[in-house]
Amino acid sequence: MRRRPRRAGFTLIELVVVVTIIGIIAAYGIPQYMRAVESTKADDAISAVRTLAAANRMATMDARATTFRAGQLTDSCNAGTCPDTGASDGCELLKCKYMAAQEWSKRPYEFWAANGSVTTSCGGKTFSSKAWVACAGRRSNATGVYVTWAFAVDLNGTLEAVGTNAPSVTGL
Repeated sequence: MRRRPRRAGFTLIELVVVVTIIGIIAAYGIPQYMRAVESTKADDAISAVRTLAAANRMATMDARATTFRAGQLTDSCNAGTCPDTGASDGCELLKCKYMAAQEWSKRPYEFWAANGSVTTSCGGKTFSSKAWVACAGRRSNATGVYVTWAFAVDLNGTLEAVGTNAPSVTGL
């Protein structure tokens, strides 16, 4: 009786089992990874919106004004000089060096300086009724629930987050 030599390699069953296990791990891991990436972007937005709020409050105190600067921050805000008059545009915060110039169009969130009046809206997003001085909302190129995420800071420096499954801001 002649024996056939044993071939090195894997059987079809072994390969199917390995591919199935990898598929299960990927099905669990990819959503977790996406959530971690979006949470990191949100942390960056929270930091920037707090800086924006502080800059807006400082500019208002320096000008001894009662009205805060208001408007969306865009790349065009980075250029120009600080106006001599009491301008109330959000770009003044960058032109007068209350904040560092940034590439606003490349960030995953849009940022607005708000005028400090009591309202439920800031940058097109809906928050509770407070006097907002800065807010950030996720750009529309986000997918899923992340497009609903937004953050705002009121006159007292309190941060509020809105949106489906938005990251908790307690302790931040």
